[in-house]
Amino acid sequence: MQSEELDEDELEPPVPPGLARLSGPLRSLADFLRLDKDLLQAAAQASAPLTTKVSSVAAVTNWVQRLPEADKDEVIVRLLRGDGAHLRAELLRRYGGGTATEAVRSGRTVGELLAGAETRWAGRQRQAEERNAAEQARREAVAAAAREQRLDVLAVDPERAWQQVAELIATKKPKEYDAAVAFRVK
Repeated sequence: MQSEELDEDELEPPVPPGLARLSGPLRSLADFLRLDKDLLQAAAQASAPLTTKVSSVAAVTNWVQRLPEADKDEVIVRLLRGDGAHLRAELLRRYGGGTATEAVRSGRTVGELLAGAETRWAGRQRQAEERNAAEQARREAVAAAAREQRLDVLAVDPERAWQQVAELIATKKPKEYDAAVAFRVK
């Protein structure tokens, strides 16, 4: 399969409405297709909200009565052949009711769309770095407080602390050496 070269000056394809709020199945499809989340969100900026118009029964009935006989026959044949899954959406689109599915051209170039995705990615990276730095600072503060507390305890009776360290070393056991190095008053 040959890959197409990307022309960043070309306009992005039409953006469907509702791209900013994907349903569960559409989110799963996007994940399965490994669509870049930042690129999808950048594209969604030009997406109109998904709206639903509820038409009255009388208005729909009037529209159906005005349909040409050939169109009605085609719809019935398709329905009987099992093509009903998409038929309702197609008819609602023709009627102008139901869920809005008209895609809109945003006027952005592919390069601008990619730059928007890059900006979103950089922002997410910066936020992650800030969270990591805050977590590191928190861990260091906890360690410093624990060290201060340990030193305060040792300062109460330093002679007793050194005596316990000497006893641990005298056992000549590796575990006791480790305990002497990381000595804590019991």
